[in-house]
Amino acid sequence: MFYHSGGESDIKGLASVTKEFYQDPTTKEEAWVSVELKAGKEFSKPVTLSTIKKNPKLKNMILLKISRLSTMPVTPDEFEEILSMSK
Repeated sequence: MFYHSGGESDIKGLASVTKEFYQDPTTKEEAWVSVELKAGKEFSKPVTLSTIKKNPKLKNMILLKISRLSTMPVTPDEFEEILSMSK
Protein backbone atom coordinates (compact mmCIF):
# COMPACT_ATOMS: atom_id res chain seq x y z
CA MET A 1 0.00 0.00 0.00
CA PHE A 2 1.12 3.54 -0.69
CA TYR A 3 0.70 5.86 2.29
CA HIS A 4 0.85 9.60 1.68
CA SER A 5 1.85 11.74 4.65
CA GLY A 6 2.49 15.12 3.04
CA GLY A 7 -0.36 17.35 4.14
CA GLU A 8 -3.10 14.77 4.19
CA SER A 9 -2.33 11.41 5.77
CA ASP A 10 -3.96 8.54 3.94
CA ILE A 11 -3.43 5.34 2.03
CA LYS A 12 -3.84 6.24 -1.65
CA GLY A 13 -3.55 2.83 -3.26
CA LEU A 14 -1.36 -0.17 -3.92
CA ALA A 15 2.30 -0.37 -4.88
CA SER A 16 4.75 -3.21 -5.28
CA VAL A 17 8.39 -3.36 -4.27
CA THR A 18 10.53 -3.77 -7.37
CA LYS A 19 13.89 -3.60 -5.60
CA GLU A 20 14.40 -4.60 -1.98
CA PHE A 21 16.17 -2.36 0.48
CA TYR A 22 19.61 -0.95 -0.27
CA GLN A 23 21.74 1.80 1.25
CA ASP A 24 20.11 5.19 0.77
CA PRO A 25 22.41 7.02 -1.68
CA THR A 26 21.64 10.41 -0.09
CA THR A 27 23.37 9.60 3.21
CA LYS A 28 26.14 7.53 4.75
CA GLU A 29 23.91 6.63 7.73
CA GLU A 30 23.72 2.83 7.69
CA ALA A 31 20.24 2.84 9.21
CA TRP A 32 18.84 4.74 6.23
CA VAL A 33 17.83 2.45 3.41
CA SER A 34 15.68 2.78 0.30
CA VAL A 35 13.38 0.55 -1.70
CA GLU A 36 12.09 1.00 -5.22
CA LEU A 37 8.36 0.90 -5.84
CA LYS A 38 6.08 0.50 -8.81
CA ALA A 39 2.70 2.19 -8.67
CA GLY A 40 -0.29 -0.11 -8.65
CA LYS A 41 -4.02 0.48 -8.43
CA GLU A 42 -5.19 3.79 -6.99
CA PHE A 43 -7.98 3.48 -4.44
CA SER A 44 -11.30 5.05 -5.44
CA LYS A 45 -11.59 6.20 -1.82
CA PRO A 46 -8.32 6.92 0.06
CA VAL A 47 -8.23 5.51 3.60
CA THR A 48 -7.40 8.31 6.03
CA LEU A 49 -5.20 7.97 9.07
CA SER A 50 -8.06 9.12 11.28
CA THR A 51 -10.28 6.34 9.86
CA ILE A 52 -7.54 3.78 10.49
CA LYS A 53 -7.17 4.98 14.09
CA LYS A 54 -10.91 4.53 14.70
CA ASN A 55 -10.99 0.95 13.41
CA PRO A 56 -10.44 -1.59 16.24
CA LYS A 57 -9.32 -4.22 13.72
CA LEU A 58 -6.33 -2.01 12.88
CA LYS A 59 -5.32 -1.03 16.43
CA ASN A 60 -2.04 -3.01 16.21
CA MET A 61 -0.98 -1.70 12.81
CA ILE A 62 2.66 -0.64 12.85
CA LEU A 63 1.65 2.62 11.16
CA LEU A 64 -0.07 3.64 14.40
CA LYS A 65 2.88 2.69 16.59
CA ILE A 66 5.92 3.88 14.59
CA SER A 67 4.66 6.53 12.20
CA ARG A 68 8.09 7.63 10.93
CA LEU A 69 8.82 4.40 9.08
CA SER A 70 8.84 4.75 5.31
CA THR A 71 8.09 1.10 4.67
CA MET A 72 6.47 -1.39 7.00
CA PRO A 73 4.75 -4.76 6.87
CA VAL A 74 1.00 -5.24 7.20
CA THR A 75 -0.70 -8.47 8.17
CA PRO A 76 -3.03 -10.20 5.72
CA ASP A 77 -6.00 -9.23 7.93
CA GLU A 78 -4.90 -5.56 8.00
CA PHE A 79 -4.46 -5.63 4.22
CA GLU A 80 -7.96 -7.01 3.66
CA GLU A 81 -9.48 -4.52 6.11
CA ILE A 82 -7.83 -1.56 4.36
CA LEU A 83 -8.97 -2.86 0.97
CA SER A 84 -12.55 -3.12 2.20
CA MET A 85 -12.38 0.47 3.52
CA SER A 86 -11.11 1.80 0.17
CA LYS A 87 -14.29 0.95 -1.76
